[in-house]
Amino acid sequence: MIHGYNLEEEKKSYQLNDVNFHSLPAQIEELEHIDDTICNYLFNSYMDIYQEKKKALLSLVNFAPTVQSAISKVSNYWKYFESERNEIEIIYMDIEKLTIWYENFRTAYDKFEAELYFRRDYEIGVNEEVRAFSERLNERYGQEFSRRITFNEENAKYLPENLKILLDEPPIRYIVYPQMLNFSSYSKKKEQPMERSKSNVDSASVPKFTSDEAC
Repeated sequence: MIHGYNLEEEKKSYQLNDVNFHSLPAQIEELEHIDDTICNYLFNSYMDIYQEKKKALLSLVNFAPTVQSAISKVSNYWKYFESERNEIEIIYMDIEKLTIWYENFRTAYDKFEAELYFRRDYEIGVNEEVRAFSERLNERYGQEFSRRITFNEENAKYLPENLKILLDEPPIRYIVYPQMLNFSSYSKKKEQPMERSKSNVDSASVPKFTSDEAC
């Protein structure tokens, strides 16, 4: 040992380093081989992944028209579904209306026969009243007509001409007649004021009427 150095240990260390130096090329070659192996493995793994992704991409590209066609079919099916749904709603509403109509039809039909009898009795009663009223009108008209004739024969000859003219008008004769109206026109006419039609009422002046005109 010199100045604290162990010569034997230093010698062994140099010998070990000499051995390591001689084995360095082999170690480098082994490291290069390991590096090549790792690179090849990584490259092959990358290529495998790349090929898989490429196949997936090609599959997706090839599948895109199928997806587009499917979406188009779904859109057409949806339009058809909406059309059918709307038609079904219309049919359902018609059925609902028909159901309500049928329920009311049975009630209306039960009242129909009684209504016909009531209307027949009404027409018979009104016709009888109109006939009796027309007879009274004709009777009063005849009486008034005769009265005026008698008055004119007895008094007109003593009156001046300008006053005789006022006595030449016969009484107005009223005639009762039926008129058929539907309910819509009747409701409109009911809102209008009643006016005496000249075509229905004989209001013309008949100068110098005679007793032959009386009924």
